[in-house]
Amino acid sequence: MATSKYAFIMNSEALTPAVYNGMLLSAEAEACFYAVHSLEMAAETAAGLAAEGVSVIDLCGDYDEAAAGIVQEAVGEQTRVCHMKYLPEELKKLEALESMIHYGIIIMNKSFKNQPARLVMESDEFTTYVAATGSIEEAGAAAAAFVAEGVDFIELSSDFDEQAARTIIGKIEGKVPVGFAG
Repeated sequence: MATSKYAFIMNSEALTPAVYNGMLLSAEAEACFYAVHSLEMAAETAAGLAAEGVSVIDLCGDYDEAAAGIVQEAVGEQTRVCHMKYLPEELKKLEALESMIHYGIIIMNKSFKNQPARLVMESDEFTTYVAATGSIEEAGAAAAAFVAEGVDFIELSSDFDEQAARTIIGKIEGKVPVGFAG
């Protein structure tokens, strides 16, 4: 079976890319995480990832549809580019946050089922907690753990849709904003 290759690109001038990069692996999936300083750097990084066979790139943080379009143009049609979306009520919660320094990302791929993997990436100003899960139940448990650890918000990978996002929001009783890549 072919390995599914995912990439996550986070944008912030406060992140040091070499320090903030990471990877999670399972038997059938690999997910790599990159920090960039600009949209141009995101497009360049994405193009390189697409050339290496990454099939899906999730843009995390403050990317919008226009930015996703620029990155999509850089990677071509073989790689799908998604950006984070928030349900209206979640967007209101996100906009009201006083802190956005503790960030949770949950990815879902069946090859992580019963063997969830975690990654913590830290910089002077941000900490990102990543959980790779194999089912919606495991994703709900990871989200609850993130809330217990004090994350400010959670972003779900492109393997989640609006209904799955609502399930995760319910699992954490809406305590922090939740977005999903789409």
